Amino acid sequence: MATQSRSTINLTDLFGSVASEMRQNQGYLNHLDSNGGNGNHGDQSVYNFDLVADAIGRFSGQDAQSQLTNAANVLQQQGRGATANIYAQGLREAGQRLQGRASLGLDDILPLLQGLLGGVQQQTQAQPGQGSMMDSLLPGIMGYVQARSAGRSNGDAIMDGISAATRGSRQVYTQPSQYGGSRGQGGQAWQDPGASSATSLLEGLFRSITGL
Repeated sequence: MATQSRSTINLTDLFGSVASEMRQNQGYLNHLDSNGGNGNHGDQSVYNFDLVADAIGRFSGQDAQSQLTNAANVLQQQGRGATANIYAQGLREAGQRLQGRASLGLDDILPLLQGLLGGVQQQTQAQPGQGSMMDSLLPGIMGYVQARSAGRSNGDAIMDGISAATRGSRQVYTQPSQYGGSRGQGGQAWQDPGASSATSLLEGLFRSITGL
């Protein structure tokens, strides 16, 4: 995926990068999901973020809020798996944070990420350390936000965000899952596929703004 212009950020390219990252990790996500799940989390993640990227592209002439809200509606109506509605609310809240923006710059990434996280938190009671997408999404986004708020460069903030998300996604559990099928039954060790796909989401987003 080509690096964005230094002056503007294109939402179609941003979420196209996310879909591409999901596709690269599709097999790995399916593998994680085969442990106590249906073995299709990677397939669903690719499908869902292809939907999002396509929907945003169809409304590329509209403002950021309209693009994200329309994508949220499509994901909610047509998405697959338990995370579709959760991420739909994240997109909807991100759109609210970007109300009135006809074009986006680097400074708009903070409200986009904060809105995405806030919307997701409205849809799940999960906390980091419980074996869910929040294991990586919360520390990943907050790592980036805190670094930027402290005045650090975009590149440094991206490194902090990805490192925090990756650490969260690699947590290994042995207790039964509260949020993911029958994982952990009988004390079998497992990693949450939702945490890994959330890391892929952030990697795709951050890759699209590298160099800004």
